[in-house]
Amino acid sequence: MVELLMAPLNAGPPRLNTDLSHQMVILVWVMFVGAIFVLSKFVWQPILNALSRREIDIRSSLAQATNAKKIAAEAEQKQKQIEIDAAVRAREIEAHAVATARTFWSKLAADAEENAEAVRKEAEQGIARARQVAEEELRRNTAVLAVQMASQILQKEVSADNAQAFTDKMIDSLA
Repeated sequence: MVELLMAPLNAGPPRLNTDLSHQMVILVWVMFVGAIFVLSKFVWQPILNALSRREIDIRSSLAQATNAKKIAAEAEQKQKQIEIDAAVRAREIEAHAVATARTFWSKLAADAEENAEAVRKEAEQGIARARQVAEEELRRNTAVLAVQMASQILQKEVSADNAQAFTDKMIDSLA
């Protein structure tokens, strides 16, 4: 060791002691075997246990991921089925609403026609009554007018004797 430190003072390359003795080889082997024993006893087993736990955790995580993927695929399939069912139900509701609207519209149109027919009949009856009343009033007015005209004509043309005979004749024809 000192030689290595003194190497810069001695001009030349440093020399290493490469002379190995049997004791040194045995000592190295004993140290190597001892290191293996200590490592296997205190370090190797905990490392193997940690690796084993990690492997179990990874397998468990992979199984969970596979299960989650399967569940997600099932959920997606259910979602698609729900969307399909919802679309079908929406079409059914729409068809029902259209049918209900048509039924309502038909009933409303029938009711309107019935009401219109009733109003038309009532109007026709009202017109017929008004016509009857007008005809009767016209007849009365015409009769009154005819009587007045006849009275005036008779007053001018018939004398008192003729008037009495005419009145008697008319009363006899009415009886």
